[in-house]
Amino acid sequence: MTSGLKKKITFAVIAVFAAAAVFIFMTRSRSTSERKDRVSWQDLDKMLSAGDFDGPIALLDAHLKNQPNDGLLRYFKARVLYEKGDTFKALAETEKALILGFPQGSAWLLKGVIYGGKLGDYKKQAEYASKALFDDPSDEEAYLIRAEARAVLKDHTGAARDLTSYLAFNPKDAFAYINRAGAFYELADYPAALADAGKALSLDPKKDYAHFIAGRSLAARKDFKGAIARFTSAIELSPERSAYYVQRAEAYEKLNDFYDAAWDYSTAMAAPEVHCCASYYYLLGANMYRINEVQAALKAAGEALRRGGETPAFLELRGRILAQAGRPKEAARDFKRMAELEPGRGPDAEKYLRRLGKDGKK
Repeated sequence: MTSGLKKKITFAVIAVFAAAAVFIFMTRSRSTSERKDRVSWQDLDKMLSAGDFDGPIALLDAHLKNQPNDGLLRYFKARVLYEKGDTFKALAETEKALILGFPQGSAWLLKGVIYGGKLGDYKKQAEYASKALFDDPSDEEAYLIRAEARAVLKDHTGAARDLTSYLAFNPKDAFAYINRAGAFYELADYPAALADAGKALSLDPKKDYAHFIAGRSLAARKDFKGAIARFTSAIELSPERSAYYVQRAEAYEKLNDFYDAAWDYSTAMAAPEVHCCASYYYLLGANMYRINEVQAALKAAGEALRRGGETPAFLELRGRILAQAGRPKEAARDFKRMAELEPGRGPDAEKYLRRLGKDGKK
């Protein structure tokens, strides 16, 4: 090989290596630049956690100006808009992400959450969560979202099945066990409901709703003493929850403990969701009447009538309380009105009027 040829080969090799070095340098530089410019959900989430919604949207819009067909950026923007409460704008961006083809599963799931959580359409929430699962059967969150929709739609079998799938990925999620216990309760599978409530409590002894579901399951099996113990545990953990007092009152009634039932109903009445309901005033009045708390019973019966209108059962209760309070004329009016509204109660009205004597007949 001549020296001239050797030089040419040497120069050629050097040129190749130099070109490769330039290419590698340029690739690395571009890769480093892209990494710096890339938008991550973690960064967006930090801004959202600080209450900043405009910053993430401005950042995403700046990137979308140069990359309008980036499905992931569209999906991120949809999530930010969802968190902000701009429901229809979030839905529009989700549709764009779906059209662009990525990320399919996450976009379908977000669309389902928007329809269910924001628009109240749980059929579509279940449908779109199913599409997300078709795209990725290992998407644990999609099972949870579909379970929620199915529970609202009264498909408790489907909800229990989805929660079982979710728990396969998250066996230490106490809330999921509580939700599945609720599904089993609705399916009248009380042993399974009790078992799941027990699992939830083994993971977190402070889960008051697990005690509540267990109490309802025991009451359904007519173990009212056991139910009362569970409702009491729930109340001790969350004394502000009126439903716990109402359920314990009903269990006390089953054991003919009208005194404790009356005071549980009375405690529950402080809650707005109970305070507004005529039927609870009726139950309170009936139990106060049973324990001879006449004035409290009369007040509750009057409130039931005020809120629920002239219901025959409410009139009968107030009539009986008025009779016991020594107010026969007022009692008679209630009994007569009860019979007018519901003629089938006529014989009962006549019986009450006979007991009232002459004063009640006037």
